[in-house]
Amino acid sequence: MTFTVTTELATITVAAGTADAQAGTEVDVTGEGFQPGEEVTIESHSSPLLLATVNADASGVVAARVLIPTAAEPGAHHLVLTGATGATGRVPLDVSAAAQLAATGATPQALLLLAWTLVASGGALMWVRRRAS
Repeated sequence: MTFTVTTELATITVAAGTADAQAGTEVDVTGEGFQPGEEVTIESHSSPLLLATVNADASGVVAARVLIPTAAEPGAHHLVLTGATGATGRVPLDVSAAAQLAATGATPQALLLLAWTLVASGGALMWVRRRAS
């Protein structure tokens, strides 16, 4: 998905590798029309959240892979690229909730009991082998 914005500062084209992403995953984003070497911030907007700061190459192009935070609210957002000169471009991104890991139901006490059992049975096995020799 690609969007172009023309202002008195510049014509900025921004593209994202996808129109939707799951929180906790990475998204490729590119922008062109910035000044060569210009510092460009990449933010997620609804609530502005800095994702990366990169420098434009000699052609005024930036490219980055940014992580969508696992805490990002599901819904409609924008990836916003803003150059040090104030030139800005944006592309929409629909964010879905982060994947949840399945709960095992294990408690710390159960894990300690399991560890103790494994250590104790290993020690008993060594004692039996020594007795047999």
